[in-house]
Amino acid sequence: MHQVQLAVSEIKGFWKRRKKVLILCTLLITILSVAIAWKLPDKYSSSISILVQKEETLNPMVRFNLAVSLASEDRLKSFNEIIYSRSTMNMIIDSLGLMNDKEIDDEGLLSFNLVGGKGSEANENSGLRRDKLIEKVRGSIHTSLKASDSFSITYLDTKPERAKKAVQLLADHFIKTKLQLENERNTQTVDFFQTKLEELRETVEARETELMSKIGNDAQTTPRENSGLQRNLDEVETDLHELNLRIQKLQNRLQLVTEISNGDRGIEALDQLNTSELPSGEELNSLMSDYKEYANRYTSEFPKVKELKEQVFGMTNQIKSELEAIMFEMKAQKSFLENQQRVLAEKIEETILAEQRTNQSKTDFDIYRTLYDEMKVKLEQAKTTRDLGQKAKNQFVVIDPPIIPQKPAKPNRVLLAGGGIFLGLFLGVVAAAIAEFLDTTVRRPSDIKHFNKPVVAFIPETN
Repeated sequence: MHQVQLAVSEIKGFWKRRKKVLILCTLLITILSVAIAWKLPDKYSSSISILVQKEETLNPMVRFNLAVSLASEDRLKSFNEIIYSRSTMNMIIDSLGLMNDKEIDDEGLLSFNLVGGKGSEANENSGLRRDKLIEKVRGSIHTSLKASDSFSITYLDTKPERAKKAVQLLADHFIKTKLQLENERNTQTVDFFQTKLEELRETVEARETELMSKIGNDAQTTPRENSGLQRNLDEVETDLHELNLRIQKLQNRLQLVTEISNGDRGIEALDQLNTSELPSGEELNSLMSDYKEYANRYTSEFPKVKELKEQVFGMTNQIKSELEAIMFEMKAQKSFLENQQRVLAEKIEETILAEQRTNQSKTDFDIYRTLYDEMKVKLEQAKTTRDLGQKAKNQFVVIDPPIIPQKPAKPNRVLLAGGGIFLGLFLGVVAAAIAEFLDTTVRRPSDIKHFNKPVVAFIPETN
């Protein structure tokens, strides 16, 4: 309880000593706040809200999902970039005549003399004044994207009529600029696709002419019946295979007959041959029978045996000559068949290459034809987008039109005055606390400890 009484006593003492500082500081700040609030000009706020409708008119030549994608483009893209651009600020300044408005100079924001300068100095002053004015106008604009398909613009000005006009100008300028940019882009897209479509059309026509010419040339210079050529080639290869087998057998017989004729082998080796398949085989068979009959009965020196043996050798040489003649004919026939085989194979290969060239040309033509058809679709899509863009102005619907404000939006003088009172109280308390802290007056025994001085005497309190 004693500590509470002591704290209350300290507060009362602090108030008695510092009440002038508290009251004076609070009064000065309050008076200054009221003066500023009274001096500030009234500013009126006007706003506009616009809804962007989605285009639902679709071209039946365009796929549904693609048409919706093209028509549903976000028209609020780069919204702030357009609104706060330098060109927009210059449009507002010129349309509202802010460069010649003396009230702006009266606000103390611009203090350039537009009359005193000459030449480049005057132009420089005018440019600086416009730059300052642009920053001021930008600070007076507030934008808000309420959703993906709506936006609002608010403008603050000292004149209510001018605030409404500025909001309307900003909305109209944004819509005009946005549509102009879109129309230019859509027109350029249509021009680009038209140019590319013409180039592809010329390429397709050239490829088609080249393909028809190649087909005509191939029809005249290369055989087209590939299946017939293949059958002929199969027959020739079969004949050639059979002929090779016959030549192999003939070579074996000729080799045996040659060895007998040269004396490398005896005439008994003729028994290995089928005389019925040899030329003059019957005569040889008859001589061999007679020779074997006499050879079995008489010795080799018997005259008849020698005679028959010579006749057999003679017949062997004759058969050798006949076999060599047959071999020559069969090799000639083989050479003819091999030549036919090579010619037919070349014709088949030539036909295949011609078909491949034709198919390649047809593939190239089909590729360019497909590109041409796709480009036609893209051109139609681009034209649809362009046509929709030309009617897009109707998509911007004003849902909250601007009105001339009847009451100022700024400044809030009551709030400024109340803020000044609280600020004055706060600064007064701070100033009083600082003054109390810097005061070196000794008021109670406990204060002596801070100065480290001896006590000479005590003066008792009197009632």
